[in-house]
Amino acid sequence: DSAETARITADGLCFNGDYLAANALDDYEEGTWTMGVAFGGASVGVTTNHNTGSYTKIGRQVTVNGYLALTSKGSSTGNALITGLPFTVGSSNSNYASVSIHTYSISFANQMFARVDKNSDYILLAESTEAGVFSEITDTNFANNSEIMVLATYFV
Repeated sequence: DSAETARITADGLCFNGDYLAANALDDYEEGTWTMGVAFGGASVGVTTNHNTGSYTKIGRQVTVNGYLALTSKGSSTGNALITGLPFTVGSSNSNYASVSIHTYSISFANQMFARVDKNSDYILLAESTEAGVFSEITDTNFANNSEIMVLATYFV
């Protein structure tokens, strides 16, 4: 059997005889991104040993990983965000996504978690008590030697 399994069209790479533009793979990219941390939207005096990550974008799906190691958390105050995602998250409510994280020297109550929000280019860090009380991680939870590793998949 010599059935066609793939074809390149003006819309991208199509598979198994499906030539609909909406189903064509039209983008593939690999690269690096620079992780940052902001407190209350600012990063005054923040310095790092490591702040790089990599990403792969296949169609609308982006997967990022990265490692951030602080040497100084600086003087900014407020809610903590991991900044620098290589692509802005899509605008649909279905674009919220959980993030896998590993931290060192970041304090939190009971459970720490992270997520990407629709229309954002950052990772939000938060905590929840066993009673279900939610609050965002802030500069006071960080130390000058804090570290964080992230792995996330989201859609643009």
